[in-house]
Amino acid sequence: MTTEIIKRDTVAQLVENYETAVDDITQAYSLLHAAKNRLNTSFGMGKRIHSFDVLPHGYHRGATLANDSLTQVMAQIKLDAWRVLMERLELRKLLSIARREELDNQLSDGKGLPDITLENVWGMFESAVSNVDRYMEEAVLVVYEFLRPPSSKYKTNTEFEVGKRVILKWYVEPNYSKSGFNVRYSYDPKITALDNVFLRLDGKGIVSTYHGPTHDAVKDAGRDGVCETDYFKLSCCMNGNLHLEFKRPDLVKRLNAIAGGARLRT
Repeated sequence: MTTEIIKRDTVAQLVENYETAVDDITQAYSLLHAAKNRLNTSFGMGKRIHSFDVLPHGYHRGATLANDSLTQVMAQIKLDAWRVLMERLELRKLLSIARREELDNQLSDGKGLPDITLENVWGMFESAVSNVDRYMEEAVLVVYEFLRPPSSKYKTNTEFEVGKRVILKWYVEPNYSKSGFNVRYSYDPKITALDNVFLRLDGKGIVSTYHGPTHDAVKDAGRDGVCETDYFKLSCCMNGNLHLEFKRPDLVKRLNAIAGGARLRT
């Protein structure tokens, strides 16, 4: 695919720039340490009469040049680079909610992240692509569960299968200017998964934008909060609830069949 070739070339360039920057930073720190040692040896005459530093330091002015400074800097640069790479590859929209959470945890603390090489970065992307069907199976079950919570005070939310309408509590919030709405940050993964599931049920792949059409529709809705996508009629409420009506009952029927909603009643 042309898009894959472009993405691979883009990733290759990013990795090359990262590797060059790492070499430059390593050399720079080597020079800084050498300069510091030369000053301390020369002006201190081999004694710790005065200790020179080569970086600004003090309260809110940065840190001194310590022996492990390079290690700390490189760990942070590696983590920041992985975060950008995952954004550029738009990997999150391929993943199920659980897999997305795992990735976010890795990108939060850096634990388990491999070295940044073209093989590692592209391998992670290709692994996600090759497993997208399994991720979608996971997403179907999760979406089915949050569309029909086992206990709900809302009559539109049924326990046994997804009906014509649902109310999703706390999924939206008024924007800063009170002129419209946004999807709450913590519910972004579920909204993207919802779009992905219905697109897959309709044989149309995955979302084409970063967050997906439902998130985009909510953001573009006016003060009344009314909007829609190809699959849903949406109404955002000031109390944080998102009212959702399905436009494709055939896809809802497929969702219930795949996730087992019909069997729960027997």
